[in-house]
Amino acid sequence: MIFQTTSKIFKACLQNCYFPSAWKEAEVIGIHKPGKLCDLPASYRPISLLSGLAKLFERVLKNCLSTHLFGKGLIIDEQFGFRPAHSCPQQVLRLVEYVSEGFKTKQKTVAVFFDVAKAFDRVWHARLVYKLYSLQVPDRLILIIQNFLSSRHFIFRHERTHSTRRLIRAGVPQGSALSPLLYSAYTNDIPRPTSGVQLALFADDTAPFFRSRTRRSIFRHLPRSIDELGQWFRKWRIEVNPDKSAAIQFKYSKNRSKLVVDWNTPNLKMLNAKIPWHRSYKYIGVTLDKNLHFREHIARIKKNALFYTARL
Repeated sequence: MIFQTTSKIFKACLQNCYFPSAWKEAEVIGIHKPGKLCDLPASYRPISLLSGLAKLFERVLKNCLSTHLFGKGLIIDEQFGFRPAHSCPQQVLRLVEYVSEGFKTKQKTVAVFFDVAKAFDRVWHARLVYKLYSLQVPDRLILIIQNFLSSRHFIFRHERTHSTRRLIRAGVPQGSALSPLLYSAYTNDIPRPTSGVQLALFADDTAPFFRSRTRRSIFRHLPRSIDELGQWFRKWRIEVNPDKSAAIQFKYSKNRSKLVVDWNTPNLKMLNAKIPWHRSYKYIGVTLDKNLHFREHIARIKKNALFYTARL
């Protein structure tokens, strides 16, 4: 009986291109980010608690949109997030294999890992709809998604305290099954590098990388791709923090190198802001060091394993 009633409601919503207003009310809670200071608002990731029926209907919409985007091969190959037969480990492995192949022929690889701030919260609704039309998503599905995004409200809850009700003017709700796919569609026209520069995407994690035997070749091609990405980020109102981003020069060495980069290595910049050089960086769950020894990653995993084992 419940299944039949729910099915009728969903069919009516699809036929009328309607997303009920009651389903667009969210209670937002903050999830503390590991390793961040507890007294700073930026140290918490906002998660939207949504209606159970809304979440079921969002999955229906997600399946419709997935069928169109993935069935027709419209999502770019570089994007490994939220798509069938792709995962975090596969994207990391792609980068590691690329660097390792360079080591075999005495090539260095430089990779830049961009820190995208509040990616889901900054999706520009009008431009998202434009991009969905560009991807030839069926009109009726776009109308429902437009209705899903418009006139959304939220209250923020901290313990037993609630904020006043506020209108959401931009972004896609974190915690929604549909949001990751909408973000992939929004960023699907990201500039794809040329001249051998590679691009790795996993949702908002963005990393261009390039290898060569000569520093001159690397710093001729990679900065050009970074400039193109910087202009694209600015155009579509996606905020990137260059000072929180990281550049790594991967270089083969049996021993752990004390230098972060060679002393005469040029700086990389995005929109005139320097990107700092790092010895290692945690990329979608894996700590990559400049020599690919993985000692830091193994130490971190071991520490976490001992911590959680002690709590059993």
